Amino acid sequence: MASLLAGALGLAIGASVAPRQIGLVFSIIVVPITFLGCVYYPWSGLKNILWLKYAVLLNPIVYISEGLRAAVTPEVEHMPIWGILMALTIFLGILGRFGVRGFLKRVIS
Repeated sequence: MASLLAGALGLAIGASVAPRQIGLVFSIIVVPITFLGCVYYPWSGLKNILWLKYAVLLNPIVYISEGLRAAVTPEVEHMPIWGILMALTIFLGILGRFGVRGFLKRVIS
């Protein structure tokens, strides 16, 4: 699911950005979603900054990294598995649909 979601996210970003501006995507989109995606720290580590703890839940990378953390290091505190799978499914549906529509719009036009 994480691989499919990463592909859908890449397709959605790639289909919505002009090819000339792809370098700008890294500084504006990729870096912030990586640093705020709980890649370098567990989601539970944000307990002291409550507004950020709940704001990052809009980032699909959070669920990818938390799912990997739950699979590889189950002794480290992580989100519930059912929440991770539900969020991965929802984001996959949204980003997959958005990415395919954007791609078809570019190819057909």
